[in-house]
Amino acid sequence: MFKQSYSIVIVNSEKETHSKARFLSSELLSLIDQGRLFSVVPNVPVYNIVAEDPYADGVISLVMFLYGEGRKVRFWYDLSLTEDYVFQLKSYVDQWFFYCPSLDSHEYQRALGNHSYDDASVKLTAFLNEGIPCFLYIPIYNHMLDLLPEWVDLILEKKIRVIFYFQKSLFTRSQRKSIRYFEQFSFVHCFALPCTCDPLWQLSEYRLSLDRYFFYSKIRNKYRRLKLFFGI
Repeated sequence: MFKQSYSIVIVNSEKETHSKARFLSSELLSLIDQGRLFSVVPNVPVYNIVAEDPYADGVISLVMFLYGEGRKVRFWYDLSLTEDYVFQLKSYVDQWFFYCPSLDSHEYQRALGNHSYDDASVKLTAFLNEGIPCFLYIPIYNHMLDLLPEWVDLILEKKIRVIFYFQKSLFTRSQRKSIRYFEQFSFVHCFALPCTCDPLWQLSEYRLSLDRYFFYSKIRNKYRRLKLFFGI
């Protein structure tokens, strides 16, 4: 029922390659050149690409190689990426997932100091105007609950697809229900995770399927829309 996916993490230092899913850019280039990539990583339909330095040669080569092999690519980063970079790879990447720590401009700036909230907003608008499939993935904490209605208004206005994700054990049943209320809007997905999983791409390292969460979110969305339609 659910597509199998695998995360490939490209790191800058050999000290960080302790996991089977973590590679240096130079290692990936070598594996691709030798035709050995699928003997080292699982051969699956979908790959999540995560890079400390997205501009490294190995990252771009990997994306283009996977595209050429008929695999789907999800690219995970934040909105510090340049517009030229995203436009260069838009034909090779199926979905872009941009980390958004908050839709409050001050909180966003505190969490991600390498670019401004305004710059991120301008880039996201440009990507959406170009028809590039983008998601914002936003971790939800207790202090954000009162802000969600305002955030969802902004999301609907700009037609941004978002994932609200949170650790299930940190919220009461009533709070979880209030978060999932926003799934009645087709642009909003809510993932209640059994563990701390930030950033979200680490789902696959916990043997959890992103597609599984999407599937059940869409089911809840249809159910809520039917309830609204029939006034239940």
